[in-house]
Amino acid sequence: MFLTVFGLSVEDLSEGGGPFLGVNDLTYHQPVYPGDTLTARSMVLDTRVSASHDGFGIVTWHTEGFNQRDERAIDFRRSNLVRKRTAQ
Repeated sequence: MFLTVFGLSVEDLSEGGGPFLGVNDLTYHQPVYPGDTLTARSMVLDTRVSASHDGFGIVTWHTEGFNQRDERAIDFRRSNLVRKRTAQ
Protein backbone atom coordinates (compact mmCIF):
# COMPACT_ATOMS: atom_id res chain seq x y z
CA MET A 1 0.00 0.00 0.00
CA PHE A 2 2.78 2.45 0.88
CA LEU A 3 4.52 2.12 -2.48
CA THR A 4 1.26 2.50 -4.40
CA VAL A 5 0.26 5.71 -2.61
CA PHE A 6 3.83 7.02 -2.73
CA GLY A 7 3.98 6.30 -6.46
CA LEU A 8 0.70 8.10 -7.11
CA SER A 9 2.24 11.31 -5.74
CA VAL A 10 5.65 11.17 -7.44
CA GLU A 11 4.65 12.45 -10.89
CA ASP A 12 2.95 15.56 -9.51
CA LEU A 13 5.35 16.38 -6.70
CA SER A 14 8.87 15.20 -7.24
CA GLU A 15 9.42 13.46 -10.57
CA GLY A 16 11.51 16.33 -11.94
CA GLY A 17 13.13 17.05 -8.61
CA GLY A 18 16.21 15.83 -6.87
CA PRO A 19 16.90 13.03 -4.45
CA PHE A 20 14.30 11.54 -2.17
CA LEU A 21 15.35 12.28 1.41
CA GLY A 22 13.05 10.03 3.40
CA VAL A 23 9.69 9.30 4.99
CA ASN A 24 8.56 10.18 8.51
CA ASP A 25 5.45 9.58 10.60
CA LEU A 26 4.16 6.68 8.48
CA THR A 27 0.82 5.41 9.81
CA TYR A 28 -1.35 2.60 8.47
CA HIS A 29 -4.94 3.34 9.43
CA GLN A 30 -6.66 0.30 7.96
CA PRO A 31 -5.93 -2.60 5.64
CA VAL A 32 -6.53 -2.63 1.91
CA TYR A 33 -7.50 -5.71 -0.09
CA PRO A 34 -7.13 -6.94 -3.67
CA GLY A 35 -9.64 -5.05 -5.79
CA ASP A 36 -9.59 -1.90 -3.63
CA THR A 37 -9.01 1.40 -5.44
CA LEU A 38 -6.48 3.78 -3.89
CA THR A 39 -6.19 7.52 -4.41
CA ALA A 40 -3.65 9.95 -2.97
CA ARG A 41 -3.74 13.56 -1.86
CA SER A 42 -0.70 15.63 -0.84
CA MET A 43 -0.12 19.03 0.73
CA VAL A 44 3.12 20.99 1.11
CA LEU A 45 4.03 21.30 4.79
CA ASP A 46 7.38 23.05 4.63
CA THR A 47 9.96 24.53 2.28
CA ARG A 48 13.44 25.68 3.15
CA VAL A 49 16.70 26.49 1.42
CA SER A 50 19.30 23.72 1.54
CA ALA A 51 22.30 24.76 3.62
CA SER A 52 24.62 22.33 1.83
CA HIS A 53 23.45 22.42 -1.82
CA ASP A 54 23.47 25.78 -3.60
CA GLY A 55 20.45 26.31 -5.81
CA PHE A 56 18.37 23.66 -4.05
CA GLY A 57 15.72 23.57 -1.36
CA ILE A 58 14.05 20.91 0.73
CA VAL A 59 10.30 20.40 0.41
CA THR A 60 8.27 18.31 2.85
CA TRP A 61 4.83 16.98 1.91
CA HIS A 62 2.07 15.27 3.86
CA THR A 63 0.52 12.51 1.73
CA GLU A 64 -2.66 10.63 2.52
CA GLY A 65 -4.00 7.53 0.77
CA PHE A 66 -7.71 6.73 0.61
CA ASN A 67 -9.70 3.67 -0.40
CA GLN A 68 -12.73 3.67 -2.70
CA ARG A 69 -15.00 4.58 0.23
CA ASP A 70 -12.86 7.72 0.84
CA GLU A 71 -11.58 6.23 4.12
CA ARG A 72 -8.00 7.14 5.01
CA ALA A 73 -5.86 4.02 4.79
CA ILE A 74 -2.36 5.53 5.16
CA ASP A 75 -0.58 8.82 5.71
CA PHE A 76 3.04 9.93 5.91
CA ARG A 77 5.41 12.86 5.53
CA ARG A 78 8.15 12.77 2.89
CA SER A 79 10.92 15.12 1.83
CA ASN A 80 12.83 15.78 -1.38
CA LEU A 81 15.71 17.95 -2.43
CA VAL A 82 14.42 20.12 -5.29
CA ARG A 83 16.01 22.69 -7.58
CA LYS A 84 14.98 26.26 -6.74
CA ARG A 85 13.19 28.25 -9.42
CA THR A 86 15.15 31.06 -11.00
CA ALA A 87 13.84 34.60 -10.58
CA GLN A 88 11.99 35.83 -13.66
